[in-house]
Amino acid sequence: LVDNFPNGIVLLFDGQMRHTVAGGDALEALGFSKSALEGRVIWDIFPQALCDQIGPLYASALRGESRTAEIWFGARAHEVRTLPVRDARGAVIGGMAVTHDNTERVLAEQEQARQLAELELRAKRQELISAIAQAVLRSEDPVAIQAIATRSLGEFLGADRCYFCFH
Repeated sequence: LVDNFPNGIVLLFDGQMRHTVAGGDALEALGFSKSALEGRVIWDIFPQALCDQIGPLYASALRGESRTAEIWFGARAHEVRTLPVRDARGAVIGGMAVTHDNTERVLAEQEQARQLAELELRAKRQELISAIAQAVLRSEDPVAIQAIATRSLGEFLGADRCYFCFH
């Protein structure tokens, strides 16, 4: 089961955060092997920046807590879930980390957020143009049009003051 775990990694670790079992089809894709992980602690395997992220997750599992975090392994986003492993009496004897590669979902969410921000900006620009156009249609007074255009532009820019200057 562990070796064939799809799109992720399964790791069992003891009280010293030493991996006792490692598997999953993402191991190789991330540049790891079962033999490179089993019998070793995280600090002997992973870069310090990654240890700084997964160390607290492993420690939480050893305290009996389950945790979930999104962690980037190189160019891949993984949801990492850690949970305690207990003996028959309920005492914590180690932990388990299960990762799932969420890169496509994360990138799609980032693209969706970028597109939404772009649409919101376009809508604000359209509101600005509409406010100025309405001022032009309602008034022939250039000073009134200028005042509306200046106020609308200031609101669009998020400025507390906006001035119109002739050169």
